[in-house]
Amino acid sequence: MERFQRSCGFPNIIGAIDGTHIKIRAPTEDSNSYVNRKGFHSINLQLICDSRDLFTHCYAGQAGSVHDARVFRNSSVAGFLESPEQYFPNDSHLIGDAAYAIHLHLMVPFRNNGHLTPRQTNYNYCLSSTRMAREGNRATENSFQSIIRLLAVNRYLKNP
Repeated sequence: MERFQRSCGFPNIIGAIDGTHIKIRAPTEDSNSYVNRKGFHSINLQLICDSRDLFTHCYAGQAGSVHDARVFRNSSVAGFLESPEQYFPNDSHLIGDAAYAIHLHLMVPFRNNGHLTPRQTNYNYCLSSTRMAREGNRATENSFQSIIRLLAVNRYLKNP
């Protein structure tokens, strides 16, 4: 928690949540459901990483066309938010991007509709900075890239 707090002052952050896509071959059934917004076939991967780039939660398998917010609602993490005494001790929080809805234990940026106050703009800046674990790199982005590289290697090893 201290590493996240040092980056911009948000206390009690236990992890950063984000989603990414794992590229797959087009399935033979319901292929269009797996085409994501970037135009390739994928499955969704939602991860929570701590400030040391360690995965603390992983949820995968939703078709690539499913939005991050829906993936979140379908994941067990959404249920964890309803039991804060068990999953969020000491008033701790996750941080996420605008794909996620605000919750008492999930901090997200204000939607920028062109009318943000200076305080809201500063909050968004600080929240974004807090998501950067160390050395200017996002914990989740580093971790996602690491797992994607591993999955790609394993895919090619298993499917010559």
